[in-house]
Amino acid sequence: MEEPRVREPLSENPESRPEHLPTECLGPPVTVPAKDGSVTPTAAIPEVEPDGLVGTRLGAIRIESRLAVGGVGELYVGFDETLRRKVVLKALRGDRRSERWRSRLLREARILSRLQDPKICQIHGYLEGAGTDFLVLELIEGRTLRKAMAEDLPAALRMRIALEIAEVLAKAHANGVIHRDLKPSNVMLTPEGAVKVLDFGIASSAEELRADEGPPDSSGSQKAVTDPESRETRPLPKAAGEGSEIAPEEPRGEAGRSFKVDFGEPSLEVWTLTPERPEERALEPIRTLTGSVLGTLTYMSPEQARGEPVSSASDVYSFGILLQELFTGQRAYDRHEQTDELMDRVLAADSRPVTGVDRDLAALIGRMKAPAPEDRPSAADVVFRLNRIREKPRRRLRRGATAAAAAGLVLALLFHERGLRKERNLARTSEQRAVAARLEAEQVVSFLEEMFEVSDPTRTRGETITAREILDQAATRIDKDLESQPLVQARLTATMGSVYFRLGLYERSRALLEKALATRRRVLPEGAPEIADSAVRLGSLMTEISKDQEALDLFKAAAAISRQSSGPESPAYVDALRGQMIAHNALSNYQEVEDLAREALGILEAKGELDTLAAAGTWRSLANTFRKQGRYEEALPYYEKVRALEEALAADSYEAGMTLYNLGIVLVQLARYDEAEPVYKRCLEIWKETAGPEHASTAKVELAIATLYRNQKRYDEAEEGLKRAMKIFEGSVGADNVYPALAANNLGSVYLEQERYDEAEVSYQRALQIFRSTYGEKHPNVSMALANLGQLAWARGRMEEAEGFLRRALAVDEEISGADHPDIGWDLHLLANLERDRGRYEDADELYRRSFEILDATLGADHPNVVQAKKDYQELQRLRAETR
Repeated sequence: MEEPRVREPLSENPESRPEHLPTECLGPPVTVPAKDGSVTPTAAIPEVEPDGLVGTRLGAIRIESRLAVGGVGELYVGFDETLRRKVVLKALRGDRRSERWRSRLLREARILSRLQDPKICQIHGYLEGAGTDFLVLELIEGRTLRKAMAEDLPAALRMRIALEIAEVLAKAHANGVIHRDLKPSNVMLTPEGAVKVLDFGIASSAEELRADEGPPDSSGSQKAVTDPESRETRPLPKAAGEGSEIAPEEPRGEAGRSFKVDFGEPSLEVWTLTPERPEERALEPIRTLTGSVLGTLTYMSPEQARGEPVSSASDVYSFGILLQELFTGQRAYDRHEQTDELMDRVLAADSRPVTGVDRDLAALIGRMKAPAPEDRPSAADVVFRLNRIREKPRRRLRRGATAAAAAGLVLALLFHERGLRKERNLARTSEQRAVAARLEAEQVVSFLEEMFEVSDPTRTRGETITAREILDQAATRIDKDLESQPLVQARLTATMGSVYFRLGLYERSRALLEKALATRRRVLPEGAPEIADSAVRLGSLMTEISKDQEALDLFKAAAAISRQSSGPESPAYVDALRGQMIAHNALSNYQEVEDLAREALGILEAKGELDTLAAAGTWRSLANTFRKQGRYEEALPYYEKVRALEEALAADSYEAGMTLYNLGIVLVQLARYDEAEPVYKRCLEIWKETAGPEHASTAKVELAIATLYRNQKRYDEAEEGLKRAMKIFEGSVGADNVYPALAANNLGSVYLEQERYDEAEVSYQRALQIFRSTYGEKHPNVSMALANLGQLAWARGRMEEAEGFLRRALAVDEEISGADHPDIGWDLHLLANLERDRGRYEDADELYRRSFEILDATLGADHPNVVQAKKDYQELQRLRAETR
């Protein structure tokens, strides 16, 4: 059975990695691991003892000097005579040339190959030889972060260093790589100020880590001790030579030192390659090399110190310790502590508290140092939070403001509405207009003064009052107090309706906006611009509550009025065009959207306004059109264009959040999950600030994040997020709206994948019922719900029922999306798998071929859905061969 379909709230292929350097870069002997990690030698390497390498040549590389020697490996400086640059060669010591150690060196090469990034020490090649193998690396000049922190680094530089390390971790974790030894001496600063993260030598992928950290063998290479206080069992670091695979030894050369570190009983001898100052050796260089405990003690997470399997959260803990030192200038542990005391503190996550820094930064580092791995943020989240801390944008007024702030908010909304004073009755003289405007202003001010008197403590008896309470009172009294002034009443009613809309209170908003429009149509001439204004306001609300045809009619009426009264180049006309684009998008009228976008952009270009927010909104609608057609790669550059423009003009605006929200959807569809999550979380941050935590828009991005978690099999987080979003939706747009239906659909998929079939059926049926009542039978969401019910029936073994649902879903998609939409390709793929499982191999073969034609053309051969489809087809071929 296939994965159920979900919508990224209206709705897998890791990000393509950069090509590796060609093997010719270092001459014939050099090889570079391929993307699958395989290595093919291009020429034989002479069998030379590493000790005798200085002065010899390896292909195009001349070995010039030995840089350092450790317990396992040796580093040499070489010169690549083909590319005319210095390089570093890493080789195994003579007594470390077993297949096990060669495979570890190769693993390091593969990890670096997967993580090609300017902020990581670059791999130039891998040389295989009969005597030993060599890792060819970038030679980095500069100083370690440990040395740099001894100086008074500027605050901006500290933040940049922190962000760049965080970006490296986020990329590594997105590629399944865990560093396991992040610390200041493994970070370099070049003379140009660039950050380089080093020493992925003990890093590992999650799969390799599980293999390396398997259960203890019968020889007792991992012993356990029970802590009588916690009653938890933890591996005890073994003494060297006591069944351990890595026996410590005296390193050679000036760079290496060895010493004893007492972990209680027994003792463990450890080593480091580059301790920088003798007084630091008690803390910085502690690297354990027995059992599964690898890393540096003072930067280890508790689970790493216990010898338990590590995860990306372990790197985040180490990074938190590093950040504490970077920003406070103090180490997280006392350098004078005895090692056994230090070990106890590390196991208990008992580091110094973070003090003397920004409150948000201290809170972030505190979360990163949380004892439980699940309580720590991801590296991607750390990138996002550090950026937010660096930017520290001015916070917007919130709904719970004081009465004075509330008064300012409402007044601003009232007296800065565009165009409301531009024209009155076209038949009036200028003198009449002036008198009317003055009388209207006096009426508005008088009404507001009375409303704001409720904030006087002598009248409210010390109670505080919020903007929302002032708004509610105004909405209640406006009919009576302004009965004799219908235009003033309509103006205030329209504004209050828009405020309710922004608060996510759609029913109240609709009542007020409809009343304002009716009043203006009754009192004003047919072509008055105020009527167009009301139509646009009400149309925007209608699109939000999925009344798309009603919205389109309103926007068309507004466009006709604005074109006649204000001209075809007016902002009011362009706004009405953009409203039509939104409505047409929702109705799947994609050609109309493209035509309207060309008209709107032509107007803006003629006025020299392609760098405005109006242009950004137009491009966003065009990108949405491509996205809804499954043209994700075409949509992406438009979203990025809009994102850049909005970041320059209105980085924290609601509209900027909308762009991020839609960009996140596209990234998820392209299976670029590591990029999508911080984009969604940035959107959530903006919308919580601009709309509020209980607004329907906030729930939409909560729904998107939960759906992302479901794609990543993080079912508990997904279920919690979907239920939270559904509760907000039900309170803001009503239980029968499409948004709670989308939440119900995606919640059904979470249940289905956990084999909670009865709960899945209830959720799917609820979603289907709402979709049908809202859209009728011909809509992508109806098709989605039908396909999911088909997969549920399939999982229960009800094959005939499953086929019925899947074929109905295909019929809907074919009618509304055209013949080449990726949804149709996936519908065909689902049917092919169903027929294969029923033993109908000929029918399955035809369906697979039809699906490949569509999926290859729309998603590309590397997309995970396409890769999975072809694997499923190979399974069909295998089954057919068995029956012959």
